Parts: sequence; C-alpha cells; structure tokens
Amino acid sequence: IEQFFPADHKIRSEEPMDVKEYIDALSEALSFNGKYYTSSYFIERDSRNYFALFSICNNLLGLEKAVETKWSLDEEDGQGFHLPDKTMQMNLFAEMFKEENRKEHFEELKNMLFSFLIERGRTNGEIYRFILRKGYLPKHVNAVLRCLQDCKLIKVTLLDLAKEARKGSFYINYDASKDIKHPKVLIELKYENNKD
Repeated sequence: IEQFFPADHKIRSEEPMDVKEYIDALSEALSFNGKYYTSSYFIERDSRNYFALFSICNNLLGLEKAVETKWSLDEEDGQGFHLPDKTMQMNLFAEMFKEENRKEHFEELKNMLFSFLIERGRTNGEIYRFILRKGYLPKHVNAVLRCLQDCKLIKVTLLDLAKEARKGSFYINYDASKDIKHPKVLIELKYENNKD
C-alpha cells in the first residue's frame, strides 16, 4: 500500500472513509500518476457492502467508453449500482428527484470546469481529458459550455485561424482531441475588465 499512497494519505489513516471516496482513491492510484486512464463503478450489495469494478486503459477512447457505460447503467449519477429504494414515497417523487440530481450534476461540473479554466485558457483536448477523468461525458460539458457561452463568460478561439469560433463549436470529442499537439480551440474565461 505504501507504493500507492503516501504516509499522509487519508486511506492510510485510522479515521473512517466513505466507501465511494475509498473507491475513488483506489481508482486514482491505479492510474499510476496519470500514466493510465482509470474509471471505477461501484455495486451496492447492501447498506454496508460494496463491490467495485475498475477500468484501466491507455487510450482516451477506452476511457470515454467506460464512462459512457457507467452513465448508461446509472443514468442519475454515472457512478454505480444502487439498491432500489423500497419506500413508496420515493416513487411518488422520483422524477422530481431526478431533475434535482441533474441540476446538481450540472452545477458541480460547472464549478469544476470554472476552477479548471480560471487557472488559464484550456484547449478542447485538455477539457476532454479533464471531464472524462472526473467521470463526465462530452455531452455534459458541452451543455455547461453552451450555458457559459450564452452568458458571455467564455471566449472560444479557433487556433488555426486565430479567430472566434462559431457559437457552440467546442470540439470536445475524441476525434478532435486525440492529437495533443494540434488542438482545435482555446476556451478562456472572459473577465469584466476585458473588452472582448
């Protein structure tokens, strides 16, 4: 365990960890400092027992397919299999809770993306890798980017033409992102003191 986690890592301490947090820590360790792309999927057996499946690959498309599969199996969270809630009230409000969950994921991804972009402008490839490693799909981040673009919070520049990209052209997909040396667009936050 010492080769995967430093002495000060939470997984090596005596304090209890959330099961999902533990699985995420193992998934991160299995990436061998970013050398491989990893993803995890938990299976809830009962309230105290979980299993986890880990996907490890050296190709971005493999990671995208793993994340895509997770979201097809768990449409609400894209994280794992939950035991069904046996209370009748949950069924009465299931659609309302699903919509709330979607809004929470949207806000979570928006905050993660905003923090990622605040450091500096990012290429389509950087954003593609970032969101896949966070367990989200291109369709999720495209919705967030459209929202930010509609609010005039981001600037999207075509790198080969050095001009602003057409609205909604983010190129967050495997084909446009696989060549790290030739990204399509640069996405930057706009600041109020900036006139563009």
